[in-house]
Amino acid sequence: SRGRGAVRVQLQTELLQLGHLLHNEALLEQEEIEIMVNIRQLVMFLLHVLLSNSKIPIFPPRARRRCASKGN
Repeated sequence: SRGRGAVRVQLQTELLQLGHLLHNEALLEQEEIEIMVNIRQLVMFLLHVLLSNSKIPIFPPRARRRCASKGN
C-alpha cells in the first residue's frame, strides 16, 4: 500500500512537470495549443484509469514472488 502511494506521488509529480512543459510549448506555438491540451487530457485520463483500477498492477509484484518461492 505504501509503495502504491509512492508511485502515485511520483506520477503526480511527473504529470505536473509534463503539464508545465506542454504549457510552455503552447505559449511558443499558439497553433499547437489544441493538440497539447488533447495530449494532456489523454495522459491524465490514462493515469486516472491506471491509478483507480487496483486490478491493473503498475509494476510486477516481485516481492510476492520472492515470498512464494521461499515458502516452497
